[in-house]
Amino acid sequence: MIIVGSLAAYSRGLIDRFPKDKDIWIMRTEKNDEFPSDYDVKIIPSNVYQLVPKSNGRATADALYTIKCSHLGWDNPMWVKHKQDILLFKGKGCKIIPELYKALVEHWRQEFGNKDNLSLRQDKQNFFNDYVLNTHDHDFIHSIISYPNDPIYMRCLKDKEEVFTSKEKFDKLSFEDKVLMFTEEIVAIGCERWLCHPYWMEKGISLHKAHNNAVKKTIVNLTKNWATDFIVQNLEHFIKPRYDLYRKVTKQLNQEKENEMSIDGKKLIEEMYKDYLKENPEETYLPDDMADFFNEWVLEGDSGIPNYALIEHEGGGEGGSENVECVWSYKDKFYKVEYSYFSYHGYDYPQYDEIREVFPSKKTITVYN
Repeated sequence: MIIVGSLAAYSRGLIDRFPKDKDIWIMRTEKNDEFPSDYDVKIIPSNVYQLVPKSNGRATADALYTIKCSHLGWDNPMWVKHKQDILLFKGKGCKIIPELYKALVEHWRQEFGNKDNLSLRQDKQNFFNDYVLNTHDHDFIHSIISYPNDPIYMRCLKDKEEVFTSKEKFDKLSFEDKVLMFTEEIVAIGCERWLCHPYWMEKGISLHKAHNNAVKKTIVNLTKNWATDFIVQNLEHFIKPRYDLYRKVTKQLNQEKENEMSIDGKKLIEEMYKDYLKENPEETYLPDDMADFFNEWVLEGDSGIPNYALIEHEGGGEGGSENVECVWSYKDKFYKVEYSYFSYHGYDYPQYDEIREVFPSKKTITVYN
C-alpha cells in the first residue's frame, strides 16, 4: 500500500492541518478489507502504482504534488482544495514527475472520460455554446483584451480551423506568450460569463470571483490534453487576475459598475500617508514606506489614520477565502480594492491603480416571517 492525500502531505510537512481523512492506494492484488473503516482505499492499476515513489510507506512530496496536478483537469467536490494544494506544494519546491503525471492522467481519462464533448473541430459559436445566454460576442471581447494586437491564439490555429490550436505552433511561442494566450482566454471567459453578464452584474459579482470561475471553467470545460497540462503545471501564473485586461473590457463595453469610478490611487494613498505621519509625529512604530502603509495600515484598519475608517474587510487569512474585498472611508468618501490571499505565500496586495471610489447604495429585500 501507499499512503497518499492529506495524511502523507502532513507527514511530509507540506500542510499544517492535521488530516481528517486517510487515503491509501493499493494494487488490485491486495485485499482492501484488511484496512480500518476510516481509511479511504482506492485500487490503482499496477503500472501507475509502481511509478509512485515512496518512503516509509508514504508517497514522496513530488509524488503528492504530481497526484494533485493530475486531478485538476476534471471537476470534483475537492477541486478548489486541489488547486490550493498545488500552489502550496509548488511554493515549497515540489516538482512534477513526468512519467507518473502522464500515467495518472491517462488513468483518470479512463475513469472520468476524455471530455469527448469538447471537440475542437467545430466553429466558435458551437464550441462556446453551453446553453448560457451570452450578451457579448466572444471574439469582440478577445479583440478588446489584446488591442492593439491580435489575440495570441490566432497565431496557433490549425489551418482553416476556428478553435483547433496547433501544439506545434504553440510550442514555438515564448513562455510569456504561452501564458498570455491562456490568460487572454481566461479573461474573455470571465467577462463574458460573469463580470459583464447582466445576471451576475445584478447580483454584484466581484472581479475575483469571476476570475476564479473562469480559471476553473477554462481548465475543466474548455481545454484538455496538453493545453490543460500547461495551465495546471503553471498554475501560479494564472491565479492572480490581470486587472488591466479586465478593466479594458469593462470600460470598452461601458459595463464599469455605476457605483464605481477610477481615481488616482497613488495620490490618495500619498495624501493619507502624509496625514498619518503628521498626526503621529512621536509614534515609534511607523510604516517603512508608502506601500507598507497602504498594505499594513490602510487595508488592515489602523485607527491612527485621521479621517479614516475601515468599513468592510472580507476574506483572506488561514480559513478565509482567496478573494479579499476591502472598503474604507476617508474624508467622507468611500474606496474599495479587491485582492487575493494564498496560503502558499500570503497576500497579493493590490496596486494603487486598482483602487476604486465607490458609492453606498441601499438594497431592499423581501423576507417572510
